[in-house]
Amino acid sequence: MNRDLKSPRREPRLKKLVRLGVYCSCVTALAGGLALRSAYGSVKESFLEIGSELGRLGDVGHHTPLLLNGQRIFVSSTVQPVDHEDVLDRVAARCDETPLELAEALPGLPEETRKELTELQRARASVGVIRHSNGKRGMVACFMRPEGSTGMGARVSALNAFVASGDLSAFGNLRYVFAERTEEGGTHVVTAWTDGKFNLFDMVPEGADTPGSDLPGVPRPMRSVRVLTATAEGVAYSVRIYDAAAPAEAIVAQYDRDLIEDGWEILAAKMATGQRVYGRKGTHLYVLPRENNNRTMVSLIQMPGS
Repeated sequence: MNRDLKSPRREPRLKKLVRLGVYCSCVTALAGGLALRSAYGSVKESFLEIGSELGRLGDVGHHTPLLLNGQRIFVSSTVQPVDHEDVLDRVAARCDETPLELAEALPGLPEETRKELTELQRARASVGVIRHSNGKRGMVACFMRPEGSTGMGARVSALNAFVASGDLSAFGNLRYVFAERTEEGGTHVVTAWTDGKFNLFDMVPEGADTPGSDLPGVPRPMRSVRVLTATAEGVAYSVRIYDAAAPAEAIVAQYDRDLIEDGWEILAAKMATGQRVYGRKGTHLYVLPRENNNRTMVSLIQMPGS
């Protein structure tokens, strides 16, 4: 029997999974461009939103690598008995030891975004560190460079290596720390970082599927390309995101038809948005379509059933 997605038992899980899709998109944008103006309105607020989304995911990605299109990024979430500004001060000091200008390091940024990043950097005594605070929360982001590799010659070499390969590790390892004061007086600290190779070219589709995989035994949305495959080691669920030329209504009809024919059952349906939860043999599949500019972004989230 179909149920509405607003049922008390299913709504918290659905919201968490939607946040997981948002989180994957945010981390991809952070590593690949730092340009989320279209999503959140400004670079500074975008950085805070990334950390906020990570923090709401609870144990997702806790002390474990996430694989985004085959690229590994690590995530940690802890609570520390210190002030959030003290946390950010320590991270910023570490970044200052190996500075690299983020606006310079990432070519192809929109000019307005580049100017805002540059202004943020100039507001600090040293370049290479992006820091922003907003009341009870704040963030720091930078590329960590090996000692002796931050001169102009090293920067030019790093840029050339990145252009040739798409590997962000040419600039160093990305570090992002979000700190938010808790009601109990501590600080919730969320950290995301890369360690070694992280190929940006593999994160950005050019009319074809990005590296990754489709869900075994589950059809992909009609007229679509795969833009994201997100999995976590030791975590029994995964996310795939597709960019489809078909309308959401047609895609939902496709899944209602094909999955039911293959033995799946509709567990929950929200007719206005086309969101679905299907179940089969102890597995739940969430289908979350979202139309935008005559295209449909479709998130497929698979996880064990409760």
